[in-house]
Amino acid sequence: MYKGAFFFGAEGGSGVLMAKGTNDRWSYPAFYFMGSGSFGLQIGAQSAEVMLIIMTERGLNAVLKQKVKLGADVNAAIGPYGVGAKAGTTVNLGADILTYSINQGAFAGFSFEGAVIYPRSEFTADYYSDPAAEARAVVIEGRFRNPQADTLRDSLFLPPN
Repeated sequence: MYKGAFFFGAEGGSGVLMAKGTNDRWSYPAFYFMGSGSFGLQIGAQSAEVMLIIMTERGLNAVLKQKVKLGADVNAAIGPYGVGAKAGTTVNLGADILTYSINQGAFAGFSFEGAVIYPRSEFTADYYSDPAAEARAVVIEGRFRNPQADTLRDSLFLPPN
């Protein structure tokens, strides 16, 4: 994700959603966008690698619908215990989604912001060469496959001990 601000700020980036099945195998990916806008006493530019871990079925169902607002539709916390939380972040140990990030750049300030996550349906349909390939059909129902994702899926798989 990329972030920039001078009083008004914006950040956004694309990623994939995958789910771990009952067989300990990971689903094929569906494409998503995450972005936010903010206003406040803030300045800077930053890039971040962000990982969201969806901890509850409620969180997964919210992300699978057309658009989810973090903090409004689902609860989000930074890390399992709020480590690295910025001022104003509420630590919620029962969070639906945990966020982890590695940041580069300089950014300072205080702001009010809201984030949204929504599916990049056109990317997912193109990736599977089928207009019916939507997030739920790929991630939950397993109706679509693309061998190009097998390396990613295999790297996430940890066989049972």
